[in-house]
Amino acid sequence: MSQEFTYYFDDLEIVKGLAVYANGEATISYNMAPPDPEVGIFSGYVTDIDVMSVKIYASGQKDEDKVLNHNDWLYNLVEQSLTDNNPRVEQACLDDFRD
Repeated sequence: MSQEFTYYFDDLEIVKGLAVYANGEATISYNMAPPDPEVGIFSGYVTDIDVMSVKIYASGQKDEDKVLNHNDWLYNLVEQSLTDNNPRVEQACLDDFRD
């Protein structure tokens, strides 16, 4: 069964090595796989992390927060940064599941 929560990010590096960062929030969905002691997995673990939506926070007083379209290039950068072996997101999923 899929779970969903809001993940808040600060200084998320969206372009590795170029010091390009984003602040905002994303709606994340994920699944929890059950333990399988027969193969040495003794606790549940996070699978199928998916970014459902992304909002980038405004950087100045005159700017406004922006909800990104799924086919926006910036959405794709944020999504990749959140889902490609990001231990903070995986831990946030575990924390959400335990709450």
